[in-house]
Amino acid sequence: MWSTFFGGETAFPLNITTGYGIDVNHKNNNVYIAGYTTSTDMPVVGGGFSYPGASASGFVARFSQIGWLMWSSYIGGDVGN
Repeated sequence: MWSTFFGGETAFPLNITTGYGIDVNHKNNNVYIAGYTTSTDMPVVGGGFSYPGASASGFVARFSQIGWLMWSSYIGGDVGN
């Protein structure tokens, strides 16, 4: 069992990161989250897309069964999504 915070620190005028979905792959116990963020510096790892320049963008992330961030990415374009 584990818990973590996920998101970035920088945004203008407000930093909002909201999760809208969570799922567990029961074959490997990886945890997937999805949501949206106004953060411009959310952690992007594993070949994910960097900040697209929008006022708000979607994100997806995958954590291992022990809580390590395996990959994460912004999703969307350069306008609010």
